[in-house]
Amino acid sequence: MHPRGSEPSLTDTLHIAFAIVTVLLMMLAIGFGAAAFGKRFRRYSVATLVILVACGVLTGLDGPRIAANLPTPWVGVWERINIGVFLLWVVVVAIALLPLRRQVHLEAAALSRHTRRSGQASVQMRDGRDEREAKPGPSVLRA
Repeated sequence: MHPRGSEPSLTDTLHIAFAIVTVLLMMLAIGFGAAAFGKRFRRYSVATLVILVACGVLTGLDGPRIAANLPTPWVGVWERINIGVFLLWVVVVAIALLPLRRQVHLEAAALSRHTRRSGQASVQMRDGRDEREAKPGPSVLRA
């Protein structure tokens, strides 16, 4: 963004356009996260969305004052609240994913123990068959 009072340029317009796209992607991510986890996380995600929308509206209301080169002492606060609320949401998602990471490690360790005992890896196919029972598909490369 250019300093206030200067002629608006393409970069100013692109700044606003990219900010809108960024907020929409943030809201989309929050929506997917809300659907993926339990009720408590869904409520937290909805609260995050409400704060994002409220601060976005407050920022947007000051847009004409910015264009008119008038004082807007709270715009930076609303923008930083938006960024902080989203970053906090990302931290909470990371914390929510930690138990899944532990579960993946436990399953990998169990598979490793099974492989050492049997002497051969046995990978299950999606349809439940062992990979050794699967028929080879047609070869793309022919000799």
